[in-house]
Amino acid sequence: IFPESFAGRRDPAGVKLPEVTEGELERNAPGIVELKSLRASEDGPLGAEDRRRAVASYLTSTAWVDSQVGRLMADMPDNTIVVFASDHGFLTGQHGLLSKSTPFEEVLEPPLIVRAPGLAPARSRSLVQLMDVFPTLCELSGLPLPASLDARSFADVLRAPSRAARPHTMSELMGLWGAVRTPDYKLVLGASESLALDQLYDLRKDPGERINLVAEPAYSEPLRDLFQRLGASLAESRPSWLAADDPWIGPAPSPAQVRAALSRTEPASPGGR
Repeated sequence: IFPESFAGRRDPAGVKLPEVTEGELERNAPGIVELKSLRASEDGPLGAEDRRRAVASYLTSTAWVDSQVGRLMADMPDNTIVVFASDHGFLTGQHGLLSKSTPFEEVLEPPLIVRAPGLAPARSRSLVQLMDVFPTLCELSGLPLPASLDARSFADVLRAPSRAARPHTMSELMGLWGAVRTPDYKLVLGASESLALDQLYDLRKDPGERINLVAEPAYSEPLRDLFQRLGASLAESRPSWLAADDPWIGPAPSPAQVRAALSRTEPASPGGR
């Protein structure tokens, strides 16, 4: 979405689409191919020209948002803490997809920019989660934290970008998949084996997530470690909509229990949308 005054700022003919290896998605995540085909049956397949137009529009929308942020920042007092973030990223042709509901890094790594008094401009690759913004703002503002809080402040990372904030992060799309990421590896686990969404990537060697290693015996130890991290993270994240007497998984769940937890979705409210 952008105003008419921004139309035409990006020529689709000049958009270079990401390179995609033939059969890459089918080999790595056949379940995503199935979901993609269901969507394609509604919208029709997108050719290269359609994808270039879509990406050009996406980039134009981003440029418009950037211009509006610039207008806000132009008169922003220096003593104001500013956070720019998004709830998710977007695939602009990577893996042959234009979507947001997949567990690839382009989706799970949204923008997060913080400007605060006394902070020097810098970049960090430290792992944080969006819920960590709240305690970070509290610490930067000198406010006390609530007694019970799952999130963690990353104010120390803002002051020293080489510091680590979290050993891993977790993401999920309830009913479909859960993912856990460390600096070196990422595991995606489908809510059921039949979804064919399980994936393991060595992000040191394969940052583009092109080689699924989930069935490779040489990666059994990282796979075991990441599964334990995912199970423990889910155990600590009991959904608020569960009834008090509704059981949830324990701290060391089995694969079946983890998949069962991922398959749970919030019931529709009476008279809901």
